[in-house]
Amino acid sequence: MFKRSLFWFHRYGGLLVSLQLLLWSLGGFFMAFWSFGDLYTDPPPQALNLSAVKLKPEALPAVLPPEAQIRSVQLQLLAGQAFYRVDTLSGKAYLVDQQGQLQTPVSPALATELARSYYTGTGSLQTVDLLPRSSGNYVSDSPVYQALFSDPQQTEIYLHPEHGQLLARRKALWGWYQRFWRFHLMQYTSSAIWNKRLLLGFALLTFLVSLAGLLQFISRLRWRRLRSDS
Repeated sequence: MFKRSLFWFHRYGGLLVSLQLLLWSLGGFFMAFWSFGDLYTDPPPQALNLSAVKLKPEALPAVLPPEAQIRSVQLQLLAGQAFYRVDTLSGKAYLVDQQGQLQTPVSPALATELARSYYTGTGSLQTVDLLPRSSGNYVSDSPVYQALFSDPQQTEIYLHPEHGQLLARRKALWGWYQRFWRFHLMQYTSSAIWNKRLLLGFALLTFLVSLAGLLQFISRLRWRRLRSDS
């Protein structure tokens, strides 16, 4: 009875282990095949020419709305131009150019220049759209700019509509890439605690299946010796 139970446990437990090993292998293969490393590669940094800075920080309060209370000011180089990014106590951020013009919200023309500056591929820019919300490869309940490029993997760039910050780089197959990544890491739920329990449980199952196979091997080896002696 024990040997029979051991046999069935090893058989079906091994099937579960084999399925997860298959998902591991497929996940590793597709993550290597779909090389998305360029999504995390920024363009070469450019030096900011201080002679191009015409607007003094002291002039910023006059440019901003009256209710804006400044928390911090940053001088940034965006699409080859110097801008002030002003963060306020309310959490809202403003973009101001060197002519003292408020560039918040970011215009489609500026969003187009920013998208090109954040892109590191060889394709051409196809469209730049302001989406009220995004539910595709980049999920956002607030408005975002989406720029689409014509490279083979259809790179997508998402920008913040208030200050033009790069939010994400994506590709058309990003959803599949994420699925195989979760398969590879055994992230089957949205809870980190349950994912950890699944991982520990699968590790225990793998150990028990291996132990069951070892016990069956020893049992068969002893049976063969007894048979040969007889």
